[in-house]
Amino acid sequence: MQIVVSPYPLTPREAPAMAALLLARRVVTLLPAPLDGNGDARSAIAAAGRVPTYREFMKSWAWAERLWVSGLIAGHVDGSTPAEDMFDVARRIGDDAALAPLREFSHERLYEDERQYLGAVAADLLKGGPDPGICVPLAAGLDRFASRHGMSVARAHPASVAQKVEAHLARDSETVVAPILLQASAERLLHAREVLHESLRRVWSRGDAWKGGGWKSAWAEYASAFDQRRAEVFEDSNEDEVRAVEGAAAITMMTLPGDAVLRSSLSALATLGSGRRAEVSNPEDLPARYDPLDAAPVRAVVVKVLGR
Repeated sequence: MQIVVSPYPLTPREAPAMAALLLARRVVTLLPAPLDGNGDARSAIAAAGRVPTYREFMKSWAWAERLWVSGLIAGHVDGSTPAEDMFDVARRIGDDAALAPLREFSHERLYEDERQYLGAVAADLLKGGPDPGICVPLAAGLDRFASRHGMSVARAHPASVAQKVEAHLARDSETVVAPILLQASAERLLHAREVLHESLRRVWSRGDAWKGGGWKSAWAEYASAFDQRRAEVFEDSNEDEVRAVEGAAAITMMTLPGDAVLRSSLSALATLGSGRRAEVSNPEDLPARYDPLDAAPVRAVVVKVLGR
């Protein structure tokens, strides 16, 4: 139950991010940071003084400062950041003939200039994007990072064509229904985690092995604890920075192939009638870069809010 969360749902506090922040043992995200930095908050803050759009983006994350300070959110694991995998995917899209259709959305040399990179990523996150030239390598990079570090990746319930294609690639899925905080301040999330800590520990001990009765019983215990201690979870919440809102979510654990993002993006282009569609008509005839992480499984946690 260490979960990688995309900055796209984290910025506006959408359900996949809020669920992970309440339920995961730890959350790792891609923190857009200077290309020569180590992905930490210090280098990001320094860059904010140089790139206005990036400064506005950093302000949008101010609400989560306590979560970073507490260690619940991190931008790296053992010095390795998701940005490294994002850059690898971007380079692969530029080099791999099988991925040629995705190049029509690519931003040439984006990852070679700090100001351009930070400004473009920040602008896309602020407007809710997604620009496929940014979000595709970012999402595929997060999957690679999660696979390498044995973590899960948070996903929203499929809505776009690419997301629906990706859902068909899933296997070994299991679903539970659990209460989460759909809206909450950083302090409220940390307080709720403290109140529910014992039941969350049982979920964590079973979180990555989602087969058998023990897994579902751990989630049932968490749901029961949330119900019994609801008053404590929401204690003094009227003073919060934002109103705390509870909701039920279907949480589906599934396994995806390592290249699910790239495969689903190519399929979506074909479905939507991309002008570059012919370039992937016979992918077996094209020279392709072999990436062992394509075959490595990725654990995904799909969050669907019920009643919406």
